[in-house]
Amino acid sequence: MKKTLLALTTVIALTACSNDKEASQPQEKATSSNVEETNSVPQDFYKESSKEKIQHIHGIGYVGNLEGVSVATHHGLKIYQNGNWLASDKEQHDYMGFQATKNGFFASGHPETGSSLKNPLGLVKSTNGGASFEKLAFYGESDFHNMAAGYNSEAVYVYNERPNSKLQQGFYVSTDSGQTWKQSNLSGISGEIRSFAIHPDKSSVVAMSTKKGVFFSTDSGNTFELFSKPKETIAITVGKEDIFYSYITENKQQALARLSISTNEEVNIPTPSVDSNDPIMYIAQHPQNPTEMTFATAKANVYFTTNGGEKWEQIVKDGNIQ
Repeated sequence: MKKTLLALTTVIALTACSNDKEASQPQEKATSSNVEETNSVPQDFYKESSKEKIQHIHGIGYVGNLEGVSVATHHGLKIYQNGNWLASDKEQHDYMGFQATKNGFFASGHPETGSSLKNPLGLVKSTNGGASFEKLAFYGESDFHNMAAGYNSEAVYVYNERPNSKLQQGFYVSTDSGQTWKQSNLSGISGEIRSFAIHPDKSSVVAMSTKKGVFFSTDSGNTFELFSKPKETIAITVGKEDIFYSYITENKQQALARLSISTNEEVNIPTPSVDSNDPIMYIAQHPQNPTEMTFATAKANVYFTTNGGEKWEQIVKDGNIQ
């Protein structure tokens, strides 16, 4: 039975979407930059900036070859690094579905204004901080607002909202950089799906947040079971040992929790006071330092902790970097 993904990232962070149905051109290099795709970020690509205004956030994460936390925005990546903000005045693409990995990041979305790139971008991957990227699949066809990627495995999951040249509507996984895809059944899911994430190493382990709780799968999303206490959950990420998620309390407040994969034990994480009308949309945990975490809200507020949530620093306030 097909299920419709009603992700808050799509509903709240409204952006213009193109229905351009040009032919897919996998494995083609981006032509908007003269920078060769490498595994290192060009030295002068990112520069310190104190005047950035973030309108929309489409994902956060710890890119393996970029120190600090990366925030995917309507105009490229913004990086919070050692108390400073970095940005680039080049390749300012609208990276929807941003997913950080050890080797770079996956994304979808739309090219920056004036670019010769086709719209939408399809599935792309960059290994040099976004200075250039590789077009993996569905270039000019699809915009994947809802994606997940294994930090180390680099398996990619997408929810395809509209049929394209290869995929019907539904939930799909690729373990070969978008060259082949397998559809998942989503059996056992209950409640509107809000977001999903996968284990950094185990490509078959998937967690989904829904209006009725966190659901967990060990068979690539074919079957799920309720893994948390019944509650309205929104943002989610999966670490090596735990699932982290945001949820709505009985008195309509927002909270964060950690859920052990091995024991199913739930522990609340101290959370700064966040407007109940400003949902927590994205959570990221540092892959090498588990006590460092970042979360972002729908109204472009970003909070950062290095001690597991005992103390939070607001590093973006209403879209203004701090």
